[in-house]
Formats: sequence, structure tokens, C-alpha cells
Amino acid sequence: MVRYIFIYFECESIIFHLDNIYTFAALKKTSPSFIVMEEKSKESVIIHNLKNSGFRQIHVDGAQGGLTPSGKFNLNFYAERMVIPKGTEFEINENGTLGDQIRHVDGSKKGIVREFEFGIYMSLEACESLKNFLDKKIEEIRSSTSETK
Repeated sequence: MVRYIFIYFECESIIFHLDNIYTFAALKKTSPSFIVMEEKSKESVIIHNLKNSGFRQIHVDGAQGGLTPSGKFNLNFYAERMVIPKGTEFEINENGTLGDQIRHVDGSKKGIVREFEFGIYMSLEACESLKNFLDKKIEEIRSSTSETK
């Protein structure tokens, strides 16, 4: 809540508001007087955050996206990993335990997999809001890591 302190003198009144001083027209008083006034509170609303039963958190290495034909922004998130072979052949030791790996079975892929977990569609306003949120959080991280160095 914003508070104002009015001080009335013989020829003028001064309002102290935070770090600023404003001078206003004279109100005839014979001695200084002090009045503390409060500005009317702004209306507010509480937004309650609920987790859907399907809520989950996942690791993300990156994203790809673009615009949809209807003008929404599409962003698809992925995690990267090495391929999982279709199968692996191992030697069998004399005591019946697994020995050295011989090879991956035929048809196993080579390289890196980008597994897309989920995608989102947003309006321009939602994109700007997300961008502003991320910019603030990036600055907080940079500030906190530079303070610890």
C-alpha cells in the first residue's frame, strides 16, 4: 500500500512519496501539521495453480518449431540420447554367465536419437509472456552464478 505524508506549512504543503518530494499550492496554516494518508488499495485476484493428474516433468535438450497455418506458434521439445540397439550378442562364459559383447544385431541403428516428448501451440501473446518469463529467469541465474564466483 502506498503511503503519503502531508506536511502543511504557512505558505505551502509538501507531500513525501517514496523518494520524491512534490510541492503543492498553499493551504493557510499557522503551524506545521502532519497527516498520514493511505492510497486506496488496488483490486487484486488470486490465481490458484493446480496440477493435472497427467502432470509430469521431463528433461529437455532442445526444441524445434514454427508457425501453424492458423498463425499459432508451435514448439516441439526433445531429449537426445544414443540409439538403443535392437539387440546385442554376448559370449557365454564357461560358468554360464555373460561374457564380452560381440556385436549389436543386424538392423540396429547408429547415431543419436532425438526423441520428441511433447509439443505446444501458443498465441503471440503467450509467446511474448513466455519469452519475458525466460528472460527474467535467465538473468536471475546469471546474477546468482556471478555472485557465487
